[in-house]
Amino acid sequence: MWIPLKRSANLHVTYNQYNSMETFFEIKNESVYTLDMGISSYRFYDGIYGKDTNRYLNYLNVYPIDHFDYDKNDTIKISYEDNKYLVISDLGRNLYKYIYPKYINQGRHNETDFYKLENDINVNKIINTGEINIYYF
Repeated sequence: MWIPLKRSANLHVTYNQYNSMETFFEIKNESVYTLDMGISSYRFYDGIYGKDTNRYLNYLNVYPIDHFDYDKNDTIKISYEDNKYLVISDLGRNLYKYIYPKYINQGRHNETDFYKLENDINVNKIINTGEINIYYF
């Protein structure tokens, strides 16, 4: 989500985002790390379960590889040693398109990268709500 007139992110959490992340945490394998784009999984996790919980998010505070490494490889899987979850919000997908349009060609990810991610045979889309896409590879 974004605020077009200000060219900044809308920091409000939608019902859709909350439910998507809650569902993700219920089905997530806790031993697999999570990468985020445009969203902070750990903030949702703390909001849903609280900071004092027996559950463990296994969150990587690392941004996904530029272009998901499709500029060098046919699949994102080659770039990561272990399986990962990738959580991409609408903001993460459209950051350069709507907030930084002058830098769309210098952006870390472009429409071609997202197209390749959607069609990568080694990537499973486990949640797709329009506001959040969650992948497993």
